[in-house]
Amino acid sequence: MKKQDTALAALLAHVTGLSKDIVAEAKQLGLDPYEDAHVAAYEAYKAGDFKTAIIIYRTLADQGEASAQFCLGIAYEHGQGVPQNYEEAAKWYRMAAEQGHAFAQFSLGAAYATGQGVPQNYEEAAKWYRMAADQGSVSAQFSLGVAYVTGIGAPQNNVLAYMLFSLVATGGDKTAVQNRDTILKKMTPAEIAKGQELAAKWKPGTPIPTSY
Repeated sequence: MKKQDTALAALLAHVTGLSKDIVAEAKQLGLDPYEDAHVAAYEAYKAGDFKTAIIIYRTLADQGEASAQFCLGIAYEHGQGVPQNYEEAAKWYRMAAEQGHAFAQFSLGAAYATGQGVPQNYEEAAKWYRMAADQGSVSAQFSLGVAYVTGIGAPQNNVLAYMLFSLVATGGDKTAVQNRDTILKKMTPAEIAKGQELAAKWKPGTPIPTSY
């Protein structure tokens, strides 16, 4: 039996909500109760068995596992294995985001930006985008760049917008390149040099500047 099949069997042995039993069962089999559970959930999800995937993710999420909480948020946002419910999606995104899960932080920021499941609040959106951007999320860096260039959710700042779009552009994102080049036309040589300096010095895991 494949390792993920063993993990799946261990987890499904107690699908009646006995979360501790599921984790204990996985440990007794010599498995990592979280890593192998995610493998099992992913295999079920990939096969279109959303019900099984949700059982596993919810079990782990109830144990406080951030990645599973994020996956539950995705499920509720898109109505996969559960009824579509934006409020529930935002709830699970927040749980994961508060634990530092970058994808969840970005997703919660997007929820605030659109008012999907939470009251629309651009400042809150920018706050969560920043947390994810600090960790290297290019989607969050792009969205935070938009906030800075438009002044919606964050003080208008072309230098920081230029920096953020430059970071995203290094991965080949054409829209980020276009945005950066559009901003460049409105900047002084000193501002351009500063934006380039900030982008060159930034490393994942370090805070995105709030000023310069």
